[in-house]
Amino acid sequence: MDLCRSLPNHRLPLLGLCLGVVLHGCSPSNKRGVYPSIEQGAMRSSITSWMGTPYRFGGTTREGIDCSGFTAKIYEENGLILPRTAAEQWRVGDKVHRDDLVFGDLVFFATSGGSVSHVGIYQDHGSFVHAAVSKGVSVARLDDDYYRNSFVGARRVQNAPWVLADDQTGHVAVVTGFPMVLDQLPVSEAAALLPHRRAELELTVHSSGDLVFGVGAGLFNLLQLSAMLPVLQALGTGSPGLRQPGYSLKLNLVEERRYLPVLSLGYEDRPVEVFDDNVEELRWGQRRGAFLGLSKHYRHSSSFLLGSGELELGLDRQQGFDRFAPSELGWHLALRQQFFRRCQVLVEFGGQQRELALSVGLAVALTDDSLLEYLLRNVSASEQATGPTRSRALRLNYLLPF
Repeated sequence: MDLCRSLPNHRLPLLGLCLGVVLHGCSPSNKRGVYPSIEQGAMRSSITSWMGTPYRFGGTTREGIDCSGFTAKIYEENGLILPRTAAEQWRVGDKVHRDDLVFGDLVFFATSGGSVSHVGIYQDHGSFVHAAVSKGVSVARLDDDYYRNSFVGARRVQNAPWVLADDQTGHVAVVTGFPMVLDQLPVSEAAALLPHRRAELELTVHSSGDLVFGVGAGLFNLLQLSAMLPVLQALGTGSPGLRQPGYSLKLNLVEERRYLPVLSLGYEDRPVEVFDDNVEELRWGQRRGAFLGLSKHYRHSSSFLLGSGELELGLDRQQGFDRFAPSELGWHLALRQQFFRRCQVLVEFGGQQRELALSVGLAVALTDDSLLEYLLRNVSASEQATGPTRSRALRLNYLLPF
């Protein structure tokens, strides 16, 4: 275990933040490459030589070692320097479904809460080797109740990019995975759920001066519940007030595998901004209906500038923004592309039968548990369109385990 009344005012600090991330991601290195296929014989010999080593929190030697110290040592002996902690190792390589595991994959667990806190190396036939508190370096099984209930996911290090260490003594794995799961698109609900046991706090600042407070919780990669409450003119000049709250429920039907996308089904009764033709201004309405989402990750690029990406297709049956309006079939097609480790560009195109809209966003991971998004919703919509219209928002998300 391991250790908006006016949104344009936010553009300069956000631009400065992104520039800093970009410059950090562009730091020079002497040599780059990708980690080749694992030499099983050599790695098995390394593992065998460490068997029986006692556990020591923070340890990295044969006198005592912890879980991430053990996985780091095995990979270091086989040509790759991994990050020191389990949480950082979780962001190396490509995500692998439990049923597609092969020898050498890293398997991760949340043994002390909702975040990654333990890691081991998969062997064969459902077994993995790890540094356990009670037994030291030993073999365990994924189907044991304790590890089955705390299993978070797995990563494949093969083809992970590396850079040559400053002292040229080894190849250092590049952390390429985006640190957070984005469970929302600029407009629509995403197919992805909050991972394992995670709670989410959300604050959205709209260009109209309205705020939306949100809370959510994800349970074991299967279920997510969210609730939101608009506070009108909290940052504006109009009369403050509360709007009808909303909620969403999302259920994971199919986990992502090598050839299968994530498939999720849900229902939402969500407050959204709409354009009122009578007063010619934005107002709040409710969007109600069921939705279905499919998403598929694609592998990270070896260019070191682009990280992983995700394609998503969604369908929904919405009652509309008026309670008595007829329901309509809607759809969206979305793309997320990570770059420079902590940034993602979001593009969403979709609509309903009588309207189409393009929405874009930029997400920046401030820390491994907090995210700032700048959203331009329905940028292609007419200024006088009925239904959703152009709007800007700044959204801050914070995740915490429970």
